[in-house]
Amino acid sequence: MQPLKNLFKEPGLESRLLWGVALIPVVILCFLAVSNRAQLAAMNAPGKEKVLTQEALRFSASMEGWRSLAWSEKEKLVYAAILIYREQMNCAILKSPGYYVVRLNRLSERDPAAMKQGLFTLLKGLAIMDYDFYSGVNADEQALKFLGPEMFRVNQKTRKADAERVVPTEGAF
Repeated sequence: MQPLKNLFKEPGLESRLLWGVALIPVVILCFLAVSNRAQLAAMNAPGKEKVLTQEALRFSASMEGWRSLAWSEKEKLVYAAILIYREQMNCAILKSPGYYVVRLNRLSERDPAAMKQGLFTLLKGLAIMDYDFYSGVNADEQALKFLGPEMFRVNQKTRKADAERVVPTEGAF
C-alpha cells in the first residue's frame, strides 16, 4: 500500500495522468475517422452521385414503389434528392435522410394517394412543413405559399403542440 501513496507524490505524475485521460477521446475519434474512411470515400466516389441521381429521378414522377424498398435504399434515394436540391437548386435540407424516410413512411401509411406525387415534391413539402427547407425565402412565407392559409394554420398549431410536448413545463422537476 505504501508504494501507491508514493506513486502519487511523485512530481508531475498527476498532470501526466490527466493528459493521458484527456487524450483517450482524441484517440477514439481518430480511430473512428480512419475506420469509416472507406465508407465516406464510397459515398463521395466519382460517378456515385450520378447513380444516386438516376435512382432519385426514377421516383421523381411517382412514389408508388416506395413501400417495397428496403430502408437503406430509401435513405439513399432521399440523400440523392437532398443532394440535387443542394447542388442544382441551391436549397438546403439539413435534417438527415433517415428522418425523412420515417416521415415518408408515415405519409405512405396515412395517405397512400399522396404517394402518387414525386419524391422531390413530397420531400420539399415535408421539409417546408418542418421549417427545414432553406432557399433564401422566409420560412413562414414559404410555408404559407406552399401549404395555403388553412393548412398553414393547421401546421402552425401542430408545430406549437409538438414544441410544447417536448419542452418540460415549469416545476416539472
